[in-house]
Amino acid sequence: MAGYNPWIGSLSQLANTRIREQYIGLKGIAGNHIAYNARVSFMKMNNQPLFINDGVDGKTFITLFEPDMDALKIHGELSYSVQETFSLMGAVTATQFNNLSAGNQAWGLIPFEITGSALWKPLKDVQVNATIFYKEGSLYRINPTQSGRLLPAVDMNLGGSFSLKKNLNLWLQMNNLFNNMYQRWNQYPVFGFNVMAGVVYSFK
Repeated sequence: MAGYNPWIGSLSQLANTRIREQYIGLKGIAGNHIAYNARVSFMKMNNQPLFINDGVDGKTFITLFEPDMDALKIHGELSYSVQETFSLMGAVTATQFNNLSAGNQAWGLIPFEITGSALWKPLKDVQVNATIFYKEGSLYRINPTQSGRLLPAVDMNLGGSFSLKKNLNLWLQMNNLFNNMYQRWNQYPVFGFNVMAGVVYSFK
């Protein structure tokens, strides 16, 4: 759960989450380059973790385990690829959470998102990749009288790698190209535009 929410506080209890999913979907290939995947799911969730800000300073999150929750999820993907040199992929996911009891609302869960990615290999040893996404803001709660919804987030990342030798690679990653100051978790804004670079040497 710390991988999903890195700001969770200490846990007084743990519970196993169980998800039962019934779905109908369509998956296939059109021509030599286009693939598609669509699914409508009805999900029954037991002990689903929800996250609310603590009542002290709100800087850590209390984890609530929703004992019984329903969700209707619609997901679609469309991709275009040319061998291993170029690919585009777009996906849309919409989720409606229903019948909550303990948490009252789906605190910290994202109800709607659009993602896109691209990969291009102009040369054998050069690779360029890009990702872009839109996420609707999740609901948050600091105390029973103070709650709301975070603003939507739009972000784009661009990266690349170059192989100098068989065991030596250079890489560059540029994040948040739009320099948008949004929050995935309440009171924790993401970094603005940032650049990282590195060298990878393999001993194989």
